Amino acid sequence: MRDAAVKAFPPELGAEVEQAVRLLVPSRYAPVDGFDVSVRGQWSQIPYRIYEDPPSSGAMDDLGEVARVILDCLLTRHQSGYVRQRYVEKVISTDADWVVPFVVTLVGEYVIEIIDVVRVGLAGVETPGTWQRQRYGRFTADNPDFMVLTRQRAASYWSCYHRWRFPELSGYPGAQVLAALRSAAADHM
Repeated sequence: MRDAAVKAFPPELGAEVEQAVRLLVPSRYAPVDGFDVSVRGQWSQIPYRIYEDPPSSGAMDDLGEVARVILDCLLTRHQSGYVRQRYVEKVISTDADWVVPFVVTLVGEYVIEIIDVVRVGLAGVETPGTWQRQRYGRFTADNPDFMVLTRQRAASYWSCYHRWRFPELSGYPGAQVLAALRSAAADHM
């Protein structure tokens, strides 16, 4: 898990990554290789899934704020949708570029409750001048291939699992978030 975590964050966060990873409950399964994204010109590889469980809440008492956010980001990639949802609720309000790919990738997944958390949590993406519009817009503009894949995944999951509830793709929360991200990206093109 350590190697996967180190690749997911900027090198200057190495010490905090080490602190965070040490607290994860080990798994016999290796993380599933992820996806490459550019965050402010630096390439990161975000794991697609991790199988390590969260530490007990008391174990996190000694973590600094950055290490805690790193741990929370990693847990947004957990195999359990319940865990992913709990931890995206924690990181979505964090104003840091390296958090953005962990949030955006969730829009291309199938758990509607997580997508709703992202939709509500990223309401600021639609407002000019907000940190969310700036950070998420830049990430979207810098990662066109990743965004195409995320849109394709969102449309596929909508068609398979959510079309009955949202007859038009444009009414699907994942599509709404992606449209807001595309609008924010226009500020950076």
